[in-house]
Amino acid sequence: MGLSIALSAIIFLGWVVQKDMIVFGGGKVAETGESSQLAAVSSIPSPIENSKQTFGAAFKEISKQFDAFKASVSAVFVPFITGIEVYDRK
Repeated sequence: MGLSIALSAIIFLGWVVQKDMIVFGGGKVAETGESSQLAAVSSIPSPIENSKQTFGAAFKEISKQFDAFKASVSAVFVPFITGIEVYDRK
């Protein structure tokens, strides 16, 4: 049990270091200036704004697909329905 936890921790630590989530020594964060770090942080949208943008884009795409579906259905059914002649029973 202890060996599997230790191996999992080593693998996780290696993955985190490889993804540059943790930097040891003079890494990328130490090379950049403080002003560029602040500019980079201020340009990141908040999670709520990001979710709004994602759902807004998805809703626009769904709306476009629905409009295309309505147009294709009306192109088929409107001529079909308007072409039916109604006969009066005698």
